[in-house]
Amino acid sequence: MEYGSHAEAVDDYLAGEPHEDLKKTASEIGEFLTLNPSDAELAEAATVLGLRETRPGGVSLGQRLTDIQGIITHHLRT
Repeated sequence: MEYGSHAEAVDDYLAGEPHEDLKKTASEIGEFLTLNPSDAELAEAATVLGLRETRPGGVSLGQRLTDIQGIITHHLRT
């Protein structure tokens, strides 16, 4: 682990990404959450897509994706 938090790692990754890609990613996260509103649906969709991201303890997948979407949105404003 090179970072103090997941948010710090995501923010560092975003620094080199084009703004258009970030806008698309934030939008796709929103669509994914809308299409899979329950924790069970999110878990199933994540498994099908091969998402194996380690989340901080006690944080649901939906909350984690919402947090990442927020980090991206914040990054786009700065």
